[in-house]
Amino acid sequence: MIQSLEEGRKEDGNRSIADKIIKRLHDLDKTIEHNQGRWAWELLQNAKDSTVSDENHEISVQIILDNNQVEFKHNGIHFTEKDIRGLINQISSKEVEENEQTRKTGRFGTGFLTTHLLSRVIQIRGVLKSENEQFYRFKFPLDRTGKTMRELAPKIETAWSKFHNSVLEVNHNDYNINEFNTSFCYSLITSEQQEVAKTGIDEFTKLLPYVLAFIPKIKSIQIIDNTRDTDVLFLNNNNRLDEFITLIERIENNIKSNIYILNYSGDKSSIACELEKENDKYFFKNLENLPKLFCDFPLIGLKIFTFQ
Repeated sequence: MIQSLEEGRKEDGNRSIADKIIKRLHDLDKTIEHNQGRWAWELLQNAKDSTVSDENHEISVQIILDNNQVEFKHNGIHFTEKDIRGLINQISSKEVEENEQTRKTGRFGTGFLTTHLLSRVIQIRGVLKSENEQFYRFKFPLDRTGKTMRELAPKIETAWSKFHNSVLEVNHNDYNINEFNTSFCYSLITSEQQEVAKTGIDEFTKLLPYVLAFIPKIKSIQIIDNTRDTDVLFLNNNNRLDEFITLIERIENNIKSNIYILNYSGDKSSIACELEKENDKYFFKNLENLPKLFCDFPLIGLKIFTFQ
């Protein structure tokens, strides 16, 4: 092997990846006003997509917001080698060969890139199952700072280097699939980043009951906001009050309340609305300022969509 040629090939690949990322981030920056709330949904979607090969695996999530960082942890299934390549090289692992089908909503593609509106620097921790069935733990920073291809391209190679240096082999018996093995930690340097984090959590909290009703395998989501001294836990125990009403439990700072979601699913679509309960009667809650369409998760920006 001619080493200089190999290094040039690697540099060409990194420059191509950097160019694609810069163009996409530039386009996203122009839409930040309408996408501030997307980061939490993209991460929850990735947690769900990690379990498509195990329909019985129940998902739990914990989000911790501090002044200088926000961490999203979940107990989804381990990373694959394709997932790691997708993370660093920004290739969606949902992309499949011709005639191959997938049940994934999306994983580490353009959607994941929107989380960089929160921060350009992410600390990623997880467990990888390699092609030879061996498990490895890893923890590495993913740095997307830089406005030019020349600035960003070397950071792609740095990410690969730090990933490989962090890898530790794990005994299969030491890997507990139900623990929070996966973590995405975003550095919040500016007041604008801190505001995006809070906006995302606020929208996330408001719409979560619908998502839990639509996706019953998501069992619990805890949001610990240390900037506002709140701790909110949503529990989905598949409690059906009758054929159409799902009960979601909400526990905020140890105070429990019930959320009632009227929902019905057909072969290709579902419909839902939150209810208020007074004595033994239910009333529809106002849907103003809520997205009207969901594709598993809310389609941000469709608050004024109406059916004709």
